[in-house]
Amino acid sequence: IIDDIEKDAPQSIPCSFGLFMKHAVKGEKEKAIRSLSEEAVKLAKIDHIYSWFAAQFYSLLDLKKEALDYLENAVKRGRIDYPFLSKRDPFLENILWPW
Repeated sequence: IIDDIEKDAPQSIPCSFGLFMKHAVKGEKEKAIRSLSEEAVKLAKIDHIYSWFAAQFYSLLDLKKEALDYLENAVKRGRIDYPFLSKRDPFLENILWPW
């Protein structure tokens, strides 16, 4: 799906986040960070869903400060389902206290 988005809309925010996710899952830190466009970063700072996505992918890359900053931002912007965030989201296991 990400490859198709990259072909059809390579400059889009969904493509940027898709590539960020793809490279983060593969552990390709430099490629992941480079794939995040300025527009995607701006959106992640104002939208709780994209901020949560950024937290997940930074967590996968073991960039804990960035992951926690984006997670905090997601919560401030309305992502308040703590049980899911703390116990169910496997992408955040790297940064959350084991309950």
